Amino acid sequence: MPLFRVVLVGTGISVPSDGDDAPMIGFATSRFVKAVSLEEAMQGAIEEVLAEWTEGTWAEVNEGSVPTVVVDSVYSVSLISRLFRRLPTGGYTFFDTPDETSN
Repeated sequence: MPLFRVVLVGTGISVPSDGDDAPMIGFATSRFVKAVSLEEAMQGAIEEVLAEWTEGTWAEVNEGSVPTVVVDSVYSVSLISRLFRRLPTGGYTFFDTPDETSN
């Protein structure tokens, strides 16, 4: 079954940051998903991330709403990468201001 790397961006959250900084309002993350199609990979990645924000650890920390999650990009992972590279799992990069360059 093909393996895809799906890069996602989520907004609408409010996660307290360390110190007196503004809360985190969004995140970027990627997920590796085995799927028969690109569409199935995207849906699976979105569902996995939303589960972490509705039932998982992040649901307890989030003071905002359930994030709106969109696919930023999708890549097919080659057989060579699958065999010889350690593929990361989970993790988030948070941001505290909206991206002014999008639109």
